[in-house]
Amino acid sequence: GGEPVRMARTPVVKRLVVRDQGLHVLRDRVHHVRARESARAIRGLELPDKILVRREARDGGGIKPDVEVKPDSLPTMVSELVNSDEFFDYVTRFCLSRPTIPPVGEFRLSDEDYAAFADSIGASGFEAGKPAKDLLKVLRDVVRREGYQEAAQAELDALEAKLTYDVRADLLRFRKEVEPYLMDEIVHRYYYQKGGVQQQLIGDPCIERALQVLSDEEYNKILGK
Repeated sequence: GGEPVRMARTPVVKRLVVRDQGLHVLRDRVHHVRARESARAIRGLELPDKILVRREARDGGGIKPDVEVKPDSLPTMVSELVNSDEFFDYVTRFCLSRPTIPPVGEFRLSDEDYAAFADSIGASGFEAGKPAKDLLKVLRDVVRREGYQEAAQAELDALEAKLTYDVRADLLRFRKEVEPYLMDEIVHRYYYQKGGVQQQLIGDPCIERALQVLSDEEYNKILGK
């Protein structure tokens, strides 16, 4: 029961900090008050404060991670798509047509499912590349005001043609990048927030990196043991 909840992944910088017996737990006097005041008073200035196992806590910035997992770069189209009405509406129709789906971890989209998704979005009027097209409009206006419209017309038209995307073809080409977001949205509808979080953890690079650190000697090296 309940209304469908619209949730989507937001590409973010993910960081991993390995903890051990209070490691990286700052002394009370370091954080809360002083860190907050420092962040307000000297934004951007980081002053070191020694803590356990020769770590440094940066006022206003916390502890620098021992292991940092950098996010993958995503085509702009992906973020535009997952926040679009067309994406949301497709998932709604998908869920209305299927009373249940397999449990989290077992749910998969078949090639036919994804092709149907690409067909639907391609025919929906979804427009990719809007930021680039908006900039092109600004460029055309600047060129016109500077008196070079006629001289630059052919080049600007050619650029506009390049910015006319084949949405369906791009969805098929970027399936690896798009599919996790589509599965997240679908799973959220059936299994709500708990299921959505579980789905997002599948293949999460931070989780995989953490397991790698904890399974070999890298963990002890980080702790200086």
